Amino acid sequence: MAATDNLTSLHKHEEALRARSLAAIDADWNLVAEAMNAVYAFTHDHAYGSENELTLQYLGIRLFNAAGASVKLALSGYYQKAFHQVGDAIETYFLVDYLSTYPEQIDEWRRADKKKRIAHFGPGFIRNALDKRDRYTSGD
Repeated sequence: MAATDNLTSLHKHEEALRARSLAAIDADWNLVAEAMNAVYAFTHDHAYGSENELTLQYLGIRLFNAAGASVKLALSGYYQKAFHQVGDAIETYFLVDYLSTYPEQIDEWRRADKKKRIAHFGPGFIRNALDKRDRYTSGD
């Protein structure tokens, strides 16, 4: 038995799961594909005009990669890791939403060290700021 036989077997199983998953979600795939197309167009095709736009494009690349990784993992049967990537995509989207609303914060976010990013731009801070902006007060 070759050292790679187990990897080959695992890959065959992943591809079988992928085929069954694609058949099951065929009608719903359009929404995900179009969202990824829009993010790709902004991150790849748009010529940035400032460092702030470039920063948002980099975050867009992170969104695209998280979406692509999530799809790939889910179609291969790695559902927990796929949802981990979905969580990252959601938090990154919230950060992009926040920085788009408060563009004066982009340079500060870009230059912040890890400690400052967590304190001033961490997921909890960003969600609270967006809730306040949107006058969402229930806290759910």
